[in-house]
Amino acid sequence: MLGFEKIKHNKTRKLLYPLHLNGLETNQRDRRCVYMQFNMNLPGLESVIVTKMEELEGDFYLHIKLPVKKHRCPACGERTSHVHDYRIQKVQHLKLFERTSYLFYRKRRYVCTCGKRFPEKNQVVGRYQRHSKEWNQALGLRVIH
Repeated sequence: MLGFEKIKHNKTRKLLYPLHLNGLETNQRDRRCVYMQFNMNLPGLESVIVTKMEELEGDFYLHIKLPVKKHRCPACGERTSHVHDYRIQKVQHLKLFERTSYLFYRKRRYVCTCGKRFPEKNQVVGRYQRHSKEWNQALGLRVIH
C-alpha cells in the first residue's frame, strides 16, 4: 500500500508517512519531513508557506504564513525571534485559475525584551491594506493602459 502500513487488524490502517497540503513531503530513508516549494508559480507567493487551499462558491481561498525569522525591533534595534501572538488578515489577491482568490494571511507579532510589540515584515500585503501588493500592481498597470 502506498503510504499505509497494515497493523495487526486488517480493518485499521495507520498512516506511515504524513500527507500535507502545504508542500511537505517525507523522506523515505530517514522518515522526516522535507519542505518542497510547490507554490513557486503563483505570482507574489514565492516566499510564503501555503497551509491550506480550498475552493468555495467559485472563489479560491489560500491560507498562508511566512517562515519564522529574526526581526529587528523598531524601538531599540535588537534582533528577536520571540512571537507574541498571531492575527489573521483576509486579503484579496490576483485571480488564480480564473477565480477570485483571497489570502488568509496568518501574520505574526513579535515582542522584544524592551517590551515593544511589532508586526513581521512581509512582501505580501502592506500595512492597513485589504489587497495584496501584486493586486495593486496589476491594478496600476490596468489603469495606465
